[in-house]
Amino acid sequence: MTTLYGSLRLRPTRIGFLVEPTNLPEIRRIMQVCSCLWGGVYNPIIPVSRELPEKWVEPHFSSPTGEELAKGYIDFFEPDVFVESEPGLAAHAGVGDALLTYGKPRVVPLASFFDAPDREQAKVPFGLIILDRYQDLYDREFQFVRRHDQPVAMFERGTIHDAFIEAAFGGFPVEGFLSPLAEAYRRAFDPLLLSASGENWTRVIRERRATPLRFTRYDITPDPEGFGEPTLFIADPNSSIDLIDLWNLRQFTRNVLPINADWIDQERDLIRELVTSTYRPLPRNPNGVMIQTTVQFGRSFSEEQAKEIVMGLLDGSPQGSWSFKLWYEHIWKIDRVQDFVLRPRRANIFATATDLELSVSAEKKIDPYSSPAWHQNSRVSMATEMRGG
Repeated sequence: MTTLYGSLRLRPTRIGFLVEPTNLPEIRRIMQVCSCLWGGVYNPIIPVSRELPEKWVEPHFSSPTGEELAKGYIDFFEPDVFVESEPGLAAHAGVGDALLTYGKPRVVPLASFFDAPDREQAKVPFGLIILDRYQDLYDREFQFVRRHDQPVAMFERGTIHDAFIEAAFGGFPVEGFLSPLAEAYRRAFDPLLLSASGENWTRVIRERRATPLRFTRYDITPDPEGFGEPTLFIADPNSSIDLIDLWNLRQFTRNVLPINADWIDQERDLIRELVTSTYRPLPRNPNGVMIQTTVQFGRSFSEEQAKEIVMGLLDGSPQGSWSFKLWYEHIWKIDRVQDFVLRPRRANIFATATDLELSVSAEKKIDPYSSPAWHQNSRVSMATEMRGG
């Protein structure tokens, strides 16, 4: 008899959303859907186009084709399943028509998250609806807190900044069978309702208020955990390619703070405070290394525009407290050369984990799913999936 030891981790389904990178309305629908799914913030947005958007072309580097870009994103994020915002994107990205092991398609249209013949019995094709998590959070943390003391916020919609708000904080669909989740959010957490402005962006950050997108990370642990220097990502709120970059950046960079370029004047004081307070010795480092803030700009900004903004924003801050970044990590490139360059790596996430001890004999096949530990730790997750989709 031989004993094998291992570990089993459960995590949300990783959904790759395929979209034409200049189609802002569809990008917004994707971000709204992700705000309704447990683990939604970890679902990558994969740009699929025949030609690379001009703002993504780097003069001093060879640019990928649209197909190469999409395949590079897929190789980096390794989605379990795919959702295409319009027909043909999956085929163009090289995603096959293979079925999942339980006979369901691996690619579905984005419309399947909005349209359902029976709204009462509607189920999302992939993932778990966040509703059960809202109930669990309410039962465990919020029902005994005075409603006006709950540190939760929700932004009103109807402005030119809606897309940025959805990328930074999340938002809910206004149509389809997922739209009632907005009311469920209000009932569970009694959020402070805010208009979209620089002043209210500052208020949410200062008061550490939770927003819809943060709740999608509930009970999920990134691996490895640890320290990450902060990154301020400055985006043009009307640029779809900046918002895609912002969305995906959080999946391989820790401590990302989204900044709306149109609100710089209202955000300046808080940003200066954050940069100054962050500039301190790295804990447990005997060599005097200081924590530094990275100021990264979306690729829609020219170098001249970015320099003008950052100097007006941080001129006079402690020397060495921040660095300037005008380029995006080449996550779509596979570099197989072994060197000492630290390359980005998407976050591995898990919701629960268990150790397995399997007894194996020559006459018996290894079946990890027969382990009592598997059934004990997966029972809640599977029951939730049956209820929430």
